[in-house]
Amino acid sequence: MAYNVSSIIGYSLLIAGIILISTGLYMAFSIMTGRTPPPDLFREDITFKSPLILPGGMKTEIEVGVLPKEVLNVGAGYALSLSFIAAGSAFGRIGAELTTWSREAKQAT
Repeated sequence: MAYNVSSIIGYSLLIAGIILISTGLYMAFSIMTGRTPPPDLFREDITFKSPLILPGGMKTEIEVGVLPKEVLNVGAGYALSLSFIAAGSAFGRIGAELTTWSREAKQAT
């Protein structure tokens, strides 16, 4: 049984998609369980400040909240793993469509 090129490319894309999805899931799981540290993208905490006008017309800022860099780095790690999962899903969908298309084309002839 001879395979045509679109079928081979389709199965290759399907396997690549499964590998990307598995990699993304493993990355998210390892960050969530603490096995690997999240990527170190943010090196400082983000501080939210709000302007305040005091009696007498004096202007100042008060610190409303702080978003720790650890939370930002974990969020960035999850976003990275989610992008791997989304890319794997797209590769897998295209691969499945190619294999289905080549199978239908083969049956039509």
